[in-house]
Amino acid sequence: MPPRLSHDRVSVEHLGPAGEAMFAVACARAGERTVAGGTRLYAAAEHGPLAPLEAAGLESHEITTIALDPHDAERIAVGTRLGGAFRSIDGGATFHEINGWRHREPGNVTVPFLLVAEPHASGTRLWGRTRTGALYRSEDFGSTWLGPVLTPPVAAVARDAAGGVVAIHFGRRGGEQLARSEDGGRGWRMSEPIGRLRGDGAVQLATLGPVTAMARDGESAGVFYSTDSGVTWDVARALREPTALALAEEDGQLALYAALFLEGEDKGVVVRQVLGGDAHVVLDIDHERAARTLAGPDDSEGEGRVHELVVSRAGGLTTLLAATQVGVFRVVVRTAP
Repeated sequence: MPPRLSHDRVSVEHLGPAGEAMFAVACARAGERTVAGGTRLYAAAEHGPLAPLEAAGLESHEITTIALDPHDAERIAVGTRLGGAFRSIDGGATFHEINGWRHREPGNVTVPFLLVAEPHASGTRLWGRTRTGALYRSEDFGSTWLGPVLTPPVAAVARDAAGGVVAIHFGRRGGEQLARSEDGGRGWRMSEPIGRLRGDGAVQLATLGPVTAMARDGESAGVFYSTDSGVTWDVARALREPTALALAEEDGQLALYAALFLEGEDKGVVVRQVLGGDAHVVLDIDHERAARTLAGPDDSEGEGRVHELVVSRAGGLTTLLAATQVGVFRVVVRTAP
């Protein structure tokens, strides 16, 4: 396990909620608003704690992903484990189904639905992916859907902060490929087959311009990353079996943040790995649980698991939001020594 980053460079805050697992988290407008969800939906203003939203219409649904519209604070979309996608246009007071994609699915099946928001010059595009690998897009924040986009299966899709989206696509030639689109999925640039991912677990993906990091659940080799849009690949071997990934450009260097879960120790950490440099722990869930007397909904194994990481950068600081089995943490990293 890498050493911890010095305390004078890291601050950790628990945003809540107490006693609930959070599977998804999102922020808009450089952290002005944070929304997180598990079996309920919560929101926080900048620097404030999470408080429950009314979220009428989401009762009994487990939230898998959250997409916020940075152009309109009242619009929130969520993907759920069994109910598809829902949208609110009143800031989270009420939600209604936006499942027009289902009539395009063979057998009109009910499957987990995962959302990604892609802001662009004229609005916010939604991308939706089923667990079975069908990818859809919406130009009107879920009112209508187009797709499937790309030939299934698509294993993961991520917004690129530098513009556009990147997907991991298992093509006909064998092996996974990176598929990049900067025009809403009308055209795609495909990499050569990569052939690094093994097994059948969920795929973690993060991208920032030409830099891409990927791994599959249970992957013991580490996190594979490319700094040249998928032409060549290296591996961060210290980052084994990640459960979430995020990338940040920090003072002229690239940092990969990876959430790791040590199954045998029931221990979860978030590690900052400077690409080509040192790795340090920036969040130790076990330490925070003990210091704050935190427990998940059933206080069982897996309390240290991190389900999602969201990263933002401002004023020489990197801010991480970590959705975990014991609520949401905000981690601020001062990257200059």
